[in-house]
Amino acid sequence: MSEVFDDYANYYDMLYQDKDYKAESEFVSKLIHSYSPNSKCIIELGCGTGIHAINLAKQGYSVHGVDLSQTMLDLAEKRRLENVDAIEGNFTHELADIQKFTPSEKYDVAISLFHVMGYQTTNEGFSSAIANARNSLKEDGILIFDFWYGPAVLTIKPSSRTKQYENRIMSVVRSARPRILENENVVEVEYVIDITDKVAPGNERQLRELHRMRYFFLPELSYMLNSLGLEIITSGEWLSDSALNLEGWSGYIVAKVRNS
Repeated sequence: MSEVFDDYANYYDMLYQDKDYKAESEFVSKLIHSYSPNSKCIIELGCGTGIHAINLAKQGYSVHGVDLSQTMLDLAEKRRLENVDAIEGNFTHELADIQKFTPSEKYDVAISLFHVMGYQTTNEGFSSAIANARNSLKEDGILIFDFWYGPAVLTIKPSSRTKQYENRIMSVVRSARPRILENENVVEVEYVIDITDKVAPGNERQLRELHRMRYFFLPELSYMLNSLGLEIITSGEWLSDSALNLEGWSGYIVAKVRNS
């Protein structure tokens, strides 16, 4: 999987330039204040290019990011250096697979955003990632992650779409062709990315990527998290005060370490 994200990293930020990372980071901070108000240190599983981490560091949190793509982390390090005065050294990162790494410290909060948990498409992979999140937490710690809400996915079926972005260097057109694999609880998305170099006209290339994303159901998540030493304390629609519903795919979970 790391090879996919290494290629993806080169134009990742361009494709998601309209994503409101600041609002998402503030939403996560609001959840932390509500359910673990004294928290100061965060581990982010799947930190990508570091935008959420930088925003949270600017709010005073100390964030340690974990990602399996060195290219993503190189961009995160560049972003850290660009914001070094604003974040006061409160963002560090390491190269590791969230299914396999061994946490070296304990944190107040573990977060995993932008549907990183959905990329853990097997029960074994998801369980390993959640177990590592649990092992990274202090005894009063909490886990926050977003996910695709299964009932909404099956109600609002995925459809083909195209996004186009450009800057002074390149133009990128990405077409997404999804299909639901109902018996696997997975949406498989084939991306076709056409990249045009605006600096050197005639220099064009096309990439194809296959992303597999799992969607989840609340009883399933409750059972799986409970078996790994966590219990759900709240859930809801992402970036909203509403409960999970059939109108949108994106939901969130806040779970706490379960006292044995």
